[in-house]
Amino acid sequence: MRTSQSIPHNNLSNAGHKSYISIWLGLCLLLISLPTSAQNAIEIGDEITYVFSNSWSYSAKGDSTDNENKLFQPTKQQLIYPYVPLYKSTPDSVYSSFTLTALNSSTYGRVFRLHINQPDRTPNRYGIPLDSILQIIMEHDVILAYSSLLDQYIICNMHEFYPSLDKILQHGIPNEFLLQTEDYKLSSPSLNMVSLNVLKYAINAFCPGLSLAIMAQSIPWQDKVTITGKPLDGSSRTMSYCNTTDKVSDENFYRDIMSEEYVSDYMFNYVNGNSEGEIDSIEVDSISDDSTEYEAVCDSAIAEVVDEDTDSVVIDTAEIDNNCDSLTEDFHPLYNKIKIHITPDGFVAEYNITSTIKLGTALWERRIRLRRKNN
Repeated sequence: MRTSQSIPHNNLSNAGHKSYISIWLGLCLLLISLPTSAQNAIEIGDEITYVFSNSWSYSAKGDSTDNENKLFQPTKQQLIYPYVPLYKSTPDSVYSSFTLTALNSSTYGRVFRLHINQPDRTPNRYGIPLDSILQIIMEHDVILAYSSLLDQYIICNMHEFYPSLDKILQHGIPNEFLLQTEDYKLSSPSLNMVSLNVLKYAINAFCPGLSLAIMAQSIPWQDKVTITGKPLDGSSRTMSYCNTTDKVSDENFYRDIMSEEYVSDYMFNYVNGNSEGEIDSIEVDSISDDSTEYEAVCDSAIAEVVDEDTDSVVIDTAEIDNNCDSLTEDFHPLYNKIKIHITPDGFVAEYNITSTIKLGTALWERRIRLRRKNN
């Protein structure tokens, strides 16, 4: 049985005024940061519509391994861990659509208007009244101001949402949600602060592809090939391999990533069941942290660049101890393919992520795709 907690509503007008001022102070603080290593600058007024899909499948092909009702979840050791919120999506197929309009762009940050065309209807685990919140968002587009690194944002027009959100949430907020927020861990938050966290949660739930569209814009445009590790050969379960190719051609940017590593049976959890790692709904990491680095899949493992020339190759020559961590039957090869295409206007044209795990003769696959509609 879910429990909820009412948030004190006294002095709400003063709290709202202070919160409104804090938002704009926060905007100034976020935008006063180091300029990003620039790629093509976006034009103010540009309007881009995206469609997003996320699906997974399991094909048995006569194999006796029981993974038909399980989901693979990357751990912090996996190269695809930055995408973990998308890998927690439980429906076998979801679809959503949204539109971004560029309102401001400089080396200090970017501001977009977000309009939801078709929301992702994945159930939420916290019991938040998302249907009511969706109606509010559909009436007021959300204005998002991102920092120079595009890894954090604030909601500039939060004052337009406070009255309606406060009315919905003052009847009680699930404790499970409150305990996930950093503000609640530090002190008892105001109703306005809870409303802000709820709205951020709703945005991520309705538009799971938003982070892909934004974070890809922070990738530096350069010609470079980066290789880490060695292809899997079955000698050690700790082996991993990643080949990242960045290319600039005709004022377009392309990134292709191919990676390989071994994953364990313990990284699979039941979609619905009694396992310890049960997944019963979507979980969005950005309740208290908007800085998920979606584009940095292989960057953290890349060795120091030794040649800045075009088509430079960086190879990780670290030795792998093949005498320990031997490969056992509960470990399986995981193959990832990621393709990103950014057009001359600075917006993503396509962002594809495919993960395939070989389980004997069976295959488990996750397919994530963000693409730009013809505007």
